[in-house]
Amino acid sequence: MKMNNPLFSIIVPVYNVEPYIATCIESILCQSVTDFELLLVDDGSTDDSGMVCDEFASKDSRVRVFHQDNSGVSCARNLGIEKAQGKYICFVDPDDWIEASFLYVINKQIGDCDILVIGFDFDYEDGSTMHVSIGDLEARQVCDKEECMLRLKFNATGHNIFGYIWNKVFKADIIKTNKISFLKDVKFGEDEFFTLACCLCAHSLKIIPIPIYHYRQRPGSLVHQADTLLSVKHKYPELLRLIPFMQTKALRKICHKWAYHILQDIAKKSNPFFYLYYHAKAFAYKWKYL
Repeated sequence: MKMNNPLFSIIVPVYNVEPYIATCIESILCQSVTDFELLLVDDGSTDDSGMVCDEFASKDSRVRVFHQDNSGVSCARNLGIEKAQGKYICFVDPDDWIEASFLYVINKQIGDCDILVIGFDFDYEDGSTMHVSIGDLEARQVCDKEECMLRLKFNATGHNIFGYIWNKVFKADIIKTNKISFLKDVKFGEDEFFTLACCLCAHSLKIIPIPIYHYRQRPGSLVHQADTLLSVKHKYPELLRLIPFMQTKALRKICHKWAYHILQDIAKKSNPFFYLYYHAKAFAYKWKYL
């Protein structure tokens, strides 16, 4: 029998990850806290990833599988959000894995916070592991959203602690009440806009540096430059849509910085000579505001 209103909804978008998906699912199902649902969204896989998901669902009622035509990771995650019934929502990538204490630690730490940022490790194919610091907030676990967003080191490339989606737990009401979703037209850095929108709508965030998430570093995830440029161009108008949520000067400063880096990224990827010109012209502007 399927669970109604579980405490946690764990969403995993799945696409052609047959060698990794079983390990990912097993790490979730062995949690010491069992009050959760696992939503696996098969995004039109051409290998046996979808079949693996169905097999797990046939053996464990906490697993729900949804199959869709290939539409991209954003659409897969959005479907997961639509179907999620939990009080909290978190995202796990299908080639990653989590510690057995993942939900236990989160349940003990989250309290009344709207967003919880967790520690993580990078796992490499040669067996080595690198612990990633989550910034100078490690010694101060609780903070308001402005302090957290200002102190966490981030940029507009998607390679940043702030922009990752899988190292955070979100209160479902924040997402659903404000109708926050992943951008369908963005193939690069879609996580950061979702995170930014959630943070702007949240009241408080909490940091726990305990590494309970394992991000698998593997080849084959490079983004083509043309797709990257197209995605970056989609970022700017979407950022403008968030302006009504920027209630304070500090939040406006954060988004101003974000917009600058997006425009800088467009110039850099369009033409290296134009980038040099743009960078020189913008130096005084950047110095004034950043």
